[in-house]
Amino acid sequence: MNRIRKTIISVFTILFIMTFFVSCSENKGNVAGKIPSTIFLDSAKALIVKNTDSAMSYINKVDRMGYVNKDTIHWARVLVYSRTYDMNAMQVELEAIVDSSKIEHTSRLYLDAIGRMVEMCIFQNRLEDAIRYNLMGDSIAYVMEDEKMKAEFHYYMGMCVLQRDHDLGIKYLSETIDMYNRIEGDSTIWKNLVHTSSYLLNVYVMSEQYDKAIKVGEKLMADIDSLSLVRNFDKYDSDNTIRINVHGLMCIAYANQDRMLDAGMEYAKCQLLSSASPSVPLLLANCLLAMERVDEATEKLEAIRKNYEVTGDTLTYEYADAINSLKRCYKSKGIMDKAFYYAEKEIEARERLFSEELKTSVTEWEIRYKMREKETELRDTAKDTRISRLTSMLLVGLLAVALVFIFMFFRYNRVLNAKNKALAFQINRDLNDKNFGKAAKKDGQKGKSEMDIVPDAAVEQVLKFVEELLSRKLFCDSNFDRETLMADCNLNRRLVTKYFETVMGKSYPKFLAATRVEYAADQIRKYPNYTIEAIAAECGIASRATFYRLFSEHFGISPTDYRRQCMEIEEEK
Repeated sequence: MNRIRKTIISVFTILFIMTFFVSCSENKGNVAGKIPSTIFLDSAKALIVKNTDSAMSYINKVDRMGYVNKDTIHWARVLVYSRTYDMNAMQVELEAIVDSSKIEHTSRLYLDAIGRMVEMCIFQNRLEDAIRYNLMGDSIAYVMEDEKMKAEFHYYMGMCVLQRDHDLGIKYLSETIDMYNRIEGDSTIWKNLVHTSSYLLNVYVMSEQYDKAIKVGEKLMADIDSLSLVRNFDKYDSDNTIRINVHGLMCIAYANQDRMLDAGMEYAKCQLLSSASPSVPLLLANCLLAMERVDEATEKLEAIRKNYEVTGDTLTYEYADAINSLKRCYKSKGIMDKAFYYAEKEIEARERLFSEELKTSVTEWEIRYKMREKETELRDTAKDTRISRLTSMLLVGLLAVALVFIFMFFRYNRVLNAKNKALAFQINRDLNDKNFGKAAKKDGQKGKSEMDIVPDAAVEQVLKFVEELLSRKLFCDSNFDRETLMADCNLNRRLVTKYFETVMGKSYPKFLAATRVEYAADQIRKYPNYTIEAIAAECGIASRATFYRLFSEHFGISPTDYRRQCMEIEEEK
């Protein structure tokens, strides 16, 4: 049994040492010089607001030094490129995060990267990829039970569906706002609410549902005003992109509702603000057109058209919208030849967009089919998750029961061994006494006795030696010198040794050790408040380990268990 116990202890010791070395090797690269990801991202965001070039220089320096992992570096660059509207570079960084094998796929960084990738695919009119990434992120958020991320991917699905089913897309966006409003305890949820509400406002304006647009926009402007007072909205919208977008859309909605004064006020607010967003000039031109300031609108739209044609970026919905607005301007001014010219250019632009869209987008039935496929996948994932949790709980329960049984087994074995040792010690002592009696009888029959070995005078002197040792408790002195006491009793070492071995049946050191532990046992029983170490020192045994060994050898039980048994006996009385 002791061999089994030693084997188990050795196995656990080896496992502990291996775990320790593995953890040390994993943490070896995380020593001095590392920067926590949150601190690094906060520093990068602060620099991005001030100067994007400085932010990129800082990010590249940290990357060269290896202070943070590569996925965090990629995300920091995504933040920079989203600020500078460099869509191609941002796509490269996002793909590096999504395809990374080192990032944990249940981390918030991974989910945020998938969300940005969905937005990127929608912007580039790659609806198949957008839905694929959205379903992947939504499945992870569902398994993690992350309500915020589920609402975000619900929003992205609304943006995808909006390309095919306008009413269904609006339904998704409205449900997303309700999902955000139900989330509690998140101090950043207002950002998502503002973003979703502004996008819904844009959808209502583009679909000419101006009454609904005004209702959503007025609530959104009130929310922005309150957030500017109690939250850091001014820092969040430092370039005024959100404010310009809301004011511009409200200007168009008011103008088409014949509320020209309100429209003029919103347009004036747009003019007071500034933004680096390329969509702001087109928005302001459409505001002028809605307020029937056709000449100003025409001038701005011509500038926008020329810029698109110079850069060659004409395969976009913004370019087609700008051509459409120019057509309306010249139609309002009665210049029909230019109106027809831009109508043809718009048709050409729309056809190019439509042909390009056919290569990359999906139809409505495919979207709904994939939505049904997603729901089935989520149900299967939830079922697998529940089974995994139940299996894990069962394994943990079985492991706990096994550990309890092992503990009880060793505990019972320890108590049983203590009792067996005590019984064996008693039997051995009885046998020794019996054998000593037989030996004495046999020696007497031969005409010899112990007195022939130790003279009577010497026996009296030895008894005096023992009496002095016990009565004066000299054995309690760890530095006790028996030579002095033997000299006082007219004894020599040879006679004392002979007496203890023949008469007492044990050597002098064993007699001294037994006397000390028996006295210690009496002290343990009398003084339960004293520590075992103090009693051992008082009895002349300074080493704790030595005392425990001698006590266990003599009584067959440890001092601690002996004290506990004594206390239980006292309680029963």
